[in-house]
Amino acid sequence: MKVSLYIILLLSALHIHGQIPNPSFESWTGSQPNGWRAYSTQPFSPYAFDTQVTTAYQGSSAIKSSILLVPPGPTLVASGIITGSQSTNFYVPISLKPTKLFGWFILQNNQDTLTVNITMKSSGSIIGSGEFKTYSLTPSYTQFIANINYTSIAIPDSFKIDITFNHRTLGSYFSSSSYFIVDDLTFDVSVGQSENKQIQNIVKSYPNPTNSLINLYCSSSNSKFSEIEIFNEFGVLVSKNIINAQTAQLDVRDYPCGLYFYKVIFENNLIYYNKFIKN
Repeated sequence: MKVSLYIILLLSALHIHGQIPNPSFESWTGSQPNGWRAYSTQPFSPYAFDTQVTTAYQGSSAIKSSILLVPPGPTLVASGIITGSQSTNFYVPISLKPTKLFGWFILQNNQDTLTVNITMKSSGSIIGSGEFKTYSLTPSYTQFIANINYTSIAIPDSFKIDITFNHRTLGSYFSSSSYFIVDDLTFDVSVGQSENKQIQNIVKSYPNPTNSLINLYCSSSNSKFSEIEIFNEFGVLVSKNIINAQTAQLDVRDYPCGLYFYKVIFENNLIYYNKFIKN
């Protein structure tokens, strides 16, 4: 049974909360969820139009955002939340390359549109983006998926998530009680797949599972490891190793038992991902 569980874990994609700020909206300061900025319209208002609610998918709280009516009117004021702060242009750091953003939502009125946008940057340039959009009435929690498409093999160093709420039909009347609720955001990182199939074929690692050491070997004389980073199952960096060789040995004896994944960066900046079980 234990061996079967290891195999399932090794073959599955990894769902990661860790690099999304306050992903389940459990932590708040006043009327703002920590790590996020609530707003009503552009430019970003200092006033929060979002509320902490106990109607959670998991945990004890979620975030609720409402459409507002502003006199004279009715005049639409979009509401929503965005990661980070204005000082960083709403981007937050990341060291992974997720392929999907998952979350759970409720949409109270099918006259309104919920949009989730995610943008990935590397060295100041946008290298990936994704979007989920719906206006279907969804009275109970339903999962959304925003696929993230990339235009570069680079690993992003920052990202932002922008969740907005707008009335579907401009000029029509709608209820100021219309709202959405969002909870439990996660990234999906498909590890074990290199951006370059040739790199994937020349990297060997063993043993897996392990209780002590992992050996890595590059079979190409033209390629060398430059850096190896290890992350826990929540996407938190636990070690960083600078290496200039075709072989490496990772000592994981002091790591707690569980699932980990690692990122190998080569001298030519190609990336190799894989994961292992510490038993």
